[in-house]
Amino acid sequence: MLNTNLSFLNRLKENNNREWFEAHRNEYQKSQEELLAFAEALIKRIQSFDPAIGVLKPKDTIFRIYRDVRFSKDKRPYKTARGVVISHGGRKSQFASYYVHVEPGASFAGGGVYHPAKPVLDAMRKKIYYEYQSFFDIINHPEFKKTFGKVSSDEKLKRMPKGYDEGHPADDYLKFKSYIIGTEISDDWMTNPELADHLANLLQPAKPFLHFINEAIEEEQGG
Repeated sequence: MLNTNLSFLNRLKENNNREWFEAHRNEYQKSQEELLAFAEALIKRIQSFDPAIGVLKPKDTIFRIYRDVRFSKDKRPYKTARGVVISHGGRKSQFASYYVHVEPGASFAGGGVYHPAKPVLDAMRKKIYYEYQSFFDIINHPEFKKTFGKVSSDEKLKRMPKGYDEGHPADDYLKFKSYIIGTEISDDWMTNPELADHLANLLQPAKPFLHFINEAIEEEQGG
């Protein structure tokens, strides 16, 4: 459960400045310890049905709370949400991941890949192009659709990428720049002692989707 995280993030949203943060650093440290413990529990549960994630340290799955404001007009120094990324290699990996977003009133769980590097994106498009029926079987599976609805992307091309035919059965997906799935998690669940078990059960239908993406990445890498 992530009670301390939701409480701290709620207050940080209203006091996003260094003076307030330093005055409440002890509370932040408690939230960090809570998040690490949650990540460790979730890693173990996901490993039970997807050992391909490998051995992960909790600290390698969570993002820093500090924002990089060097090139941003928004100079608020801290993120008001936390994220847990569980994939082979941790949060810095280019592989598709299970993901838990922690934000008061806006938490969700899902996964995928967000704006991958061009060689990876090209490999994914190629795999979808040639293996679209397998891709459709995965994303149209009743359990997948019930949990996540559909695959989405925050950005996509207006036209088919170069080298791909118009009218392909998966033409819309071939225009995607990201491949993301997710489902909302209520604050009640985020503060439930059985949160890790609940999310592991929820995320299990994502496994074939993530593996499909990762096969494309491994093929691109010559694996």
